[in-house]
Amino acid sequence: MIKSREIHLVSTGDDTTQVLAEAMEFGRILNLSSTNLLKIRLLTEETMSILRTLTGEINLDITFVEKDGTVMLNVETDTFMDATKRADLLSLSQSGVNSSAKGILGRIRDAFEMAFAIPAGVDVSNYTNPAMMMGVMNQPEQVMDTLYWSLAAYKDNVEQEEEKADLSPDGWDLLEKSIISSIADDVQIGIRGDHVVMAVIYKLKDQ
Repeated sequence: MIKSREIHLVSTGDDTTQVLAEAMEFGRILNLSSTNLLKIRLLTEETMSILRTLTGEINLDITFVEKDGTVMLNVETDTFMDATKRADLLSLSQSGVNSSAKGILGRIRDAFEMAFAIPAGVDVSNYTNPAMMMGVMNQPEQVMDTLYWSLAAYKDNVEQEEEKADLSPDGWDLLEKSIISSIADDVQIGIRGDHVVMAVIYKLKDQ
């Protein structure tokens, strides 16, 4: 397993250049092809777009990890917010509806915010919409203890709903217009101890 240095930043800042530079350096260490480098760069840019829209000033740690031909961009933060924001987000998570979410990036942002609004050390299922819960993650790195939201699972759910024919194609429209959903093999959001982790997962293509 190869891991980059850890980058500390605040969500409201503009640290995109620094994070992109680290992504490209990590790619060079791995001797990646230009195609893989471009895709990792695009995923990094999309991830930074999500982070800049998070509620409030959130301290974040970002690392890049490669293992067995898979690269993960990991974003980690403490599961702590002030009481007002926590109440607002928990209310949202219980209703499962957010009219301000625009596109798949908005949905990922909201899932991440809901996850870090959950008080540390509690049963996640007590605070989340059951439709958002995806079970226990089975990653060899043990990146997370509990998987809270998955882009791959969301795609599967949208596909099943679209097959009912009585729904509009809005779900697929949101996915097809998103770079992150087109390139990433998955985006997983989960809990690890007192932290919430968002892992953007990309399986390297043949060099």
